[in-house]
Amino acid sequence: MIERLFLKSGANTTIEAKIDSLMLINPSEQQCKDLAYIVRDGGSLTLVDAVERLSAYPHLWLNNLKPGIFDQQTLQKIEIISWRGKNQKLHGWSGLRLDAENNRLNFILDPDAVGAKNQSRLEVRWKGFPEELAKGAVEYSVAVLSGDDELAEKNLVHTGKNPQKCVFTFDDFEIDKGTKFEAVVRIQPLGNEDLSKDTEDFILLFGQTTGERTSSVGNEVRALVEGAISLERREDFDDACNKYHNSQYFGKDKKDYITFHYPGGNAKVFCPPLLRAIEEDWANRQGQMGRWIVPVRTDGSQAGEPEFIQFSSGCSTAAGDRLNRASSELSQLALKSQGLVGMILGFNKIVEEYINLPSAVWP
Repeated sequence: MIERLFLKSGANTTIEAKIDSLMLINPSEQQCKDLAYIVRDGGSLTLVDAVERLSAYPHLWLNNLKPGIFDQQTLQKIEIISWRGKNQKLHGWSGLRLDAENNRLNFILDPDAVGAKNQSRLEVRWKGFPEELAKGAVEYSVAVLSGDDELAEKNLVHTGKNPQKCVFTFDDFEIDKGTKFEAVVRIQPLGNEDLSKDTEDFILLFGQTTGERTSSVGNEVRALVEGAISLERREDFDDACNKYHNSQYFGKDKKDYITFHYPGGNAKVFCPPLLRAIEEDWANRQGQMGRWIVPVRTDGSQAGEPEFIQFSSGCSTAAGDRLNRASSELSQLALKSQGLVGMILGFNKIVEEYINLPSAVWP
């Protein structure tokens, strides 16, 4: 412990990295905070003085602090090895291709590939810690997932020497030809879901396909802005607000989820088919102001097509003309993008006009 906390140095050995290297078991927030303080302050002290200072923190003594590095038979952490290397260039062993236009990773299942070198092959690599973890100490479930769908799965035993590897080939998948999925590979130690890790997401295609994805990955949210607010840079947030038609960021799957792919994660929100049908009808009417009536059964299920009822009161004022124009423009934006559910609203002049003007037209 002393060596890992006070003797290691270098660009990659930050205070957080030094503490992480101990693989602490269920540390308290106060323990992490105080340990970071001791290690940070120890840089200006001799080793003897730094260790002596620890005596004033009984909750950092062994048995109160439980380092996982001393347990050589129990998995403490999984670290996935990125498919991307320097300058974001893909490693050849990954089996993936880069869609440069959308900066998305693709894995193509090619049923017509000829020759061993051309066969579809997806490889994932990871490290199990501690490094000294014995062979057979843990069994991993390695699965290709798309939302709630499991597309392929293998079980492997820890080999005793990092990195661990798992390879998926064409024969491991049972999916329909022409389908497309947004997927991840999840590595999960059997019996310990808390340590599971997911890879970067990628697009899985059966052949050279086009069209909507069958299913997608990402946290289901109430609105896509819940994903956008996690963006660290203002430029990325502005892009998300203004590039709602860009397939690099937004998409749709066959389960009626609108997807948002952003640096560091994914989010998705459900878009009811009825809402999309009304948006299309609204756009076909050039954004006429009105409402829709939908017949339903006693159980609430839809019993017929939506019927459009145009507002009878006029909008002949200057504010009314602006509202009609905003309604028309917004209906076309909704049609060209993933719909209003697939837009991050609040920084668009057309949206602001459409929301604020009715109070001026109908006081």
